[in-house]
Amino acid sequence: MKARILDANALRGVTPGGLAAYARSAGWAKTEPYGDAADVWHGEGLSEILLPRTDLLGDYPSVVSRLIGIFSEESGQDELAVLKDLLEADHDVIRVRAMEGATNGSIALDTGVGMVSQAREMVMAAARATVGPRQRVYKGRANKKATAFMERVRLGQTEHGSFVVSLMAPVAPTTPRVLDESRLRFRQEPLSRRVIRQLVEALQASRRAAERWGSVLRHQDLEAAVSSGVSANLCDAVVGLIENTNRFEVGVTWATNRGTRLPPELIEFSEVDRRPLRAIAKILRNSGPRPETPFVATVHRLRRDQRALEGVAGF
Repeated sequence: MKARILDANALRGVTPGGLAAYARSAGWAKTEPYGDAADVWHGEGLSEILLPRTDLLGDYPSVVSRLIGIFSEESGQDELAVLKDLLEADHDVIRVRAMEGATNGSIALDTGVGMVSQAREMVMAAARATVGPRQRVYKGRANKKATAFMERVRLGQTEHGSFVVSLMAPVAPTTPRVLDESRLRFRQEPLSRRVIRQLVEALQASRRAAERWGSVLRHQDLEAAVSSGVSANLCDAVVGLIENTNRFEVGVTWATNRGTRLPPELIEFSEVDRRPLRAIAKILRNSGPRPETPFVATVHRLRRDQRALEGVAGF
């Protein structure tokens, strides 16, 4: 028995961009316009389909429902799986999965709340490292770009199996001219994609630092980790997740609307990483300059060469 999706609200959650991204990744290509609000798509050995360019159509949920049926038949997936792929087609998705939990996918309420909170702090640390200078510790309020990005991140639906916190970050599509991923440059990618790339890089670097903690972790290793986006804030969030779950993994799947979907990423942390990461966070918090820290003193002498931009203050 096949499930049919009839919920209009769920169907309206699928964007025209998500439909186009899914169709492109499944082998369809746009061939010609069809009226003012749709395009004809063809694929070798695939059914011809009409994809809407707007979700303002009065029967948009019905259109999406019919397309899900076609995608389901062509892919051999059930409609619920196709709907999930469509909802994520224009989002990079971060999944924080507790590796140990009840077999029915449930988890203690306080543990679940803690996971959501720490997952948010982890992504916020990556956002601050992306839009501003990389720092050992971030204090005070995040800047406007990081805050604006976080306001766009959505909490996804829960999933079967182990308890999963899904965070969905919308990603702007590429134009047809630059769908070749090999021609893209990191600086040309939208902020959302850069933040998630930064998150993956920082988590991988923190994992390496934790592994080397008991042996040969040197000062230059910590500096390299900071340059990769590791901060006391990120380490604190990971430690909090370990304390909540004992063992968890962060998986990232990439939106398909920027060309071919990138390979998924997976980083795992366990109880053995908790103490090293807590110690690293303490070192990062207590070393180096502390921005936004008030300093009160009496100035006794000021000196600056006439041709110099900076001078010397004596206290």
